[in-house]
Amino acid sequence: MFGQSLKKLFGKKKHKKLAPCMISREKAIEAIDAMFRNINEYFIIDTETTGLNDDSRIIELCIMDLNGNIRYSSLFNPGKDGIKPKASAINGITEEMVADKPLFIEEIGKFVHMLEGKKLIAWNAPFDRKFFNKELNSVFTMPLQNEWYDAMALYCKARCTGLERISLANAVKNEGLERSDAHRAQGDCQDVLSVLRKVSVDG
Repeated sequence: MFGQSLKKLFGKKKHKKLAPCMISREKAIEAIDAMFRNINEYFIIDTETTGLNDDSRIIELCIMDLNGNIRYSSLFNPGKDGIKPKASAINGITEEMVADKPLFIEEIGKFVHMLEGKKLIAWNAPFDRKFFNKELNSVFTMPLQNEWYDAMALYCKARCTGLERISLANAVKNEGLERSDAHRAQGDCQDVLSVLRKVSVDG
């Protein structure tokens, strides 16, 4: 459907595990530094969904490179599933905003090729990976083979927070940065980039 190159994206084996984060502070900083030494190898991804349940759908996706360039960004119509009020209260995305937007399945061809060979970074990556692969599985039989990096886990290790989890908003605040468009995919991608860049600069 999208050519032979997709064989590299969707292999015959199960998807790769998240890059390990049971590492030291020094290794976490080294991993973040490596991202900015090899910026062409990575993309930051953020999704907004109709809810938090397993049957939730993606209603917004942003893919950003480490230069801060938006490589893809769009809202999606979730179809008959609708957007749960609690989700809409958090991300500000209403059913009216997505009523005339394309379905996720209709947009896959616009961004799937650019992911070939890329390492994917997301804040709380297991969440984004789960829903991203679920949407792709509506077209393809196997999940992406890309390696995912959990920016939240790396940040917690690098900053010795003593926590396993921290909100992106609190990380931005801790770094003395200004929050972008909170809980929208593009804004969250920018915040992830800013936080990781600050950690890399500070060491």
